[in-house]
Amino acid sequence: MKKKFQTPNDFSVNDRIRVGELIIDHIRRQTNRGRNPETNESFGSYSDGYTESKKFKSAGKSKNKVNLRLSGEMMQNLQIVNNEGNGVTLGFLDERRVRKTNTLFSLT
Repeated sequence: MKKKFQTPNDFSVNDRIRVGELIIDHIRRQTNRGRNPETNESFGSYSDGYTESKKFKSAGKSKNKVNLRLSGEMMQNLQIVNNEGNGVTLGFLDERRVRKTNTLFSLT
C-alpha cells in the first residue's frame, strides 16, 4: 500500500525527500501517541483475540493504549518509495505490514 503526497512543481528531489521525511516523522510520533496521524483521533481498542495472544502478553502491552508498536517493525518499514514528479509517495516495502496500515492512514 502506498500514498502519494503532492508537492509544488518547483520542488527539487531533495525538497521532496525532506517533505517525505517530515511526514514519516509526524506519522511515527502520532502513532506512538496512539493517535491517527490524519485525524488526531485515538485509535480504537485492540481485539480480544489479539490481547489474549502470547505475543501481546510477552510484550507487556496495555490493552487500553493502542499505538501499533508491538516490535517497532511496522513503523521502521514505512519509507519513501517514490519521489518523482510533483510529489512524494510513502509506503511499506514489506507487504506483510499492509494489512495493519488501514488503521494508520487511508491509503488509496
